[in-house]
Amino acid sequence: MVENNKTKKGKKKSFGKFEKDNSNIKGKAIGYFKPKAMQELKEFVKKNQRICIRGGGTGFVGGAVPLEDVVLDMTGMGEIINLDIDRRMVEVDAGITLEDLNNYLVARGLEFPIKVFSEKEATLGGMIATNAPGIRFMKYGRIGEWINWIEVVNSAGEVERKSRVDLTDYAGMEGTTGVITKANLKLIPKVERTAKIFSSEYIQEIMEKVKELRQNPFVSAIELIDKRISESLSLPFRYHLIIEYESAEGNLTGQKYSDAMNLVYLAYNVILNKETRYKIEDFRVILDRFDKLFTYIESYDIPIFASVSFGLMHPCFPEDKENLIPEIANVVKRMCGTINGGYGIGLTKRTFVDINDRKLLVNMKKRLDPVNKFNAGKII
Repeated sequence: MVENNKTKKGKKKSFGKFEKDNSNIKGKAIGYFKPKAMQELKEFVKKNQRICIRGGGTGFVGGAVPLEDVVLDMTGMGEIINLDIDRRMVEVDAGITLEDLNNYLVARGLEFPIKVFSEKEATLGGMIATNAPGIRFMKYGRIGEWINWIEVVNSAGEVERKSRVDLTDYAGMEGTTGVITKANLKLIPKVERTAKIFSSEYIQEIMEKVKELRQNPFVSAIELIDKRISESLSLPFRYHLIIEYESAEGNLTGQKYSDAMNLVYLAYNVILNKETRYKIEDFRVILDRFDKLFTYIESYDIPIFASVSFGLMHPCFPEDKENLIPEIANVVKRMCGTINGGYGIGLTKRTFVDINDRKLLVNMKKRLDPVNKFNAGKII
C-alpha cells in the first residue's frame, strides 16, 4: 500500500530521509512505497503518474530527490536469485547492496569487481542507473561492461528484459526511462588483494607516482586524499595515495589492507559528517591536466579526494563557496574535461548538459517514457 503524505488529522506528513539524498537537496514526496514483490511493483507503476525511483540514496546530484512524486523505494527487492558458479554469473534483484552481494560471492570463491566507496548503502539498481565507474575503473571500467541483461518495468507497468544491445537506454539514464528490477552480472574469481600508502608534500610528486603506477598491470585502484582530509583522518598533513594491488606487491595485507582501503570511505564520511554542509562534485580531466586543475581548486581552500588513476576528482565545496562551482565547471570544460565523471547529472548538473546531448536525452526519454512518469525533472 502506498503511504500518502497526509496524517489522520489531514496534516501534511514529511517522509524524512526519503525526500533527499547525499546532495542534501530537500524535495517533496506526496507518497512512499516499498514493494517486496514484482506484482506489487507492476500494480504501483500502473496506478501512479509521477514516480521518483530510489535505491540507497547515496548520490550527490539529487537523482533520488522527489519533486512532488511518490517515492519508489527499491530496497525491499534485494535478493540473490540465482548463482551460476561454473559460468561465473549471478542474477540479482536491483535493491541488493554491493556489500551484501560481494559478501555472498566471496564466501563462494567469486566476486563482482566494481567497487564504490558507498558500497554499504549503494544498490545495484542505482549503480546501473548511473553506470557507475567505481574506484577500479582503470582495470574494470564501468558497471555496464559487467552486465549480461537487465529486467525493467516500463511506464505501462509491463516487465521487459533488455540485452546488452539495449543497455544504454537504461545504464546511465538515471532512472528516467524505466525501473530497473533485476540484473544478470558477470563475475570473476575472488582476488587476493594488498595495498600500499604513499605520501608526499607535493602534488607534482604524487602525479609522477600515479603515472608510474598506471604502468603496473597489477594495480587496480589509486585513490588520493588531500592534506586537509588526511589531517582529519589523523594522518600527517601530506597528500596520500592509497594503492590497491591484485598481487603481493603491497605491504598491507589482511585487516591492514581493509583499513587502508577504508580510508577512502572514511574520507567520504568525514565530509558528510562535518557540521558544515558540503556539496561534493565529480570533475574529470586527463591526467596531464589533473595537477593543474587540482592546484587551481585547492587554491580556494576546498578539500579534495580523488580516484586519481583515471582523473576523477571530488572537490568538496562548503556552502559559502558553492558559488564557485559554475566557474570551476567552466574551467573543467575548457580543459576538455567532464563535469559528471561518476555521479551522474540528476538535478544539480542539468544546466551544464551540452545542447546536442540534451536533444538525444529528450528523444530517448520520449521514446521510453512518453508520459514522463519516471524521475521527471532529472537530467533534462
